[in-house]
Amino acid sequence: MGAKFSYALTGLATGLMVSWWLMLEVSPDQAFLGHAGQVSSRSMAPRGSHKALPAGKSRDTHVSQPHQTGVARYAAPPLFRSSIDDQAKRVDQADKATLESLVVAVAAGPSRPSGTIASQRANASESPPTLTPPHATPPPASLHSNGDAVRELATPFIVPTPRHVRRSEVAHKLRLPLHKTQTSLKPISSSPFPYDGRMPGKGSFFLNASVDGRPAHRTGSGRLYVADETYSDNRSLLHLPRGFNVNASGAIVLYFHGHGAKLERDIWKRQQLPQQITMSGMNAALVAPQFAVDARDSSIGRFWKPGALRRYLDEVAGELARLYGDSKAEAAFMRMPIIIVGYSGGYLPAAWAIVNGGIRDRVLGVVLLDALYGHASTFQNFISTQRRAFFISAYGQSTQHGNIRFKAWLEEAGNSVAQSMPKVLDPGTIAVIKATKRHRDYVTNAWTPFPLADVLRRAPSLAKIGTENRYASRHQVAK
Repeated sequence: MGAKFSYALTGLATGLMVSWWLMLEVSPDQAFLGHAGQVSSRSMAPRGSHKALPAGKSRDTHVSQPHQTGVARYAAPPLFRSSIDDQAKRVDQADKATLESLVVAVAAGPSRPSGTIASQRANASESPPTLTPPHATPPPASLHSNGDAVRELATPFIVPTPRHVRRSEVAHKLRLPLHKTQTSLKPISSSPFPYDGRMPGKGSFFLNASVDGRPAHRTGSGRLYVADETYSDNRSLLHLPRGFNVNASGAIVLYFHGHGAKLERDIWKRQQLPQQITMSGMNAALVAPQFAVDARDSSIGRFWKPGALRRYLDEVAGELARLYGDSKAEAAFMRMPIIIVGYSGGYLPAAWAIVNGGIRDRVLGVVLLDALYGHASTFQNFISTQRRAFFISAYGQSTQHGNIRFKAWLEEAGNSVAQSMPKVLDPGTIAVIKATKRHRDYVTNAWTPFPLADVLRRAPSLAKIGTENRYASRHQVAK
């Protein structure tokens, strides 16, 4: 019974295989050997259907049968090697096209807003705008499926065009020190001269004479000076050392010159005031107004008026801010402490400055360089009432007697008076120093060479300029 059932199954399987083979009507050796619609006439003919061909015709002749039933549907694939090569070529072409599309997209210009990509994804039916210029090769169709991702990756950022950034835009906020030394002669409208007002105490006009019809001034000693030659220069010498920082603790050195002086010839070059400020290494600025030009006269012109010196310094603050390169620094210069330095005939503007100048609360110290020719009581009163400031008077032969009497009065009043330069110029420090050097060279050689630089080094309230910012070229050109 089992054997019969086995034979029956075998026969059924054999019958099914034969039936399937007859349905195909093609033998295994009838393979599709050609490319794209080119097949062999021998392989296309069913078994048993070989008939005699017309004369002149060969059985190996190829005919095109692209739509013959049963051939295109069941044709075998191309050779395996050719398939691999074609696939590799397509991948290389796709990679190359992708790279080219990325380069073109980056060079195409400003990026689109981020919302554009989101809207394109939401509306897939709309074809995305191309970033490819007319002359460029568009990306292949195979990249359209992930084109959005490629474009999002290749969207360039808009980089602003580089521009020159002015120092004034960042110096104040970043506290940048001055990058180079600044020395300049600047006209100041509120300078001591020209002046045509009245002299204090006398009621007479300052221009009290004339020379060939030209206004002139006759001094108390009888000297006559023409106004347009002697009392017409409204310039001031301004100096900021390299490394000066308006945000650090500093001071303005207000220098009053003596007789027979010109700013550029004497204060700048002979007495070397800008160089002394720089060599001190301290955070200090120099302001030196021009009084009578090359004359034996201590007149102070407009500075006789109450508050005139304060108005002058307010205007100078704007010029210093421009030299510093930061317009916002003007307010800092307007409230910066002041060290008054008077040389020789400069005692007169120094005395009027602390009494009538409107800057008494800003005075950090007073330095007289062989200059105590008068107004001793004014300076005595200042020392008694202004305990926050230091006071130094150095003398030679010309002011020796006046300084000896001055020192005795101070000691009688209970003040401690040093006879040599104190190590530190703390508030309230008083020193009367004998340094009998030549009067003409007193600004550059007193108790020590370059005495003004020495004074600044001893002032503890002044910040030091960093060594890396301190050294600059000594060659300075007037502007």
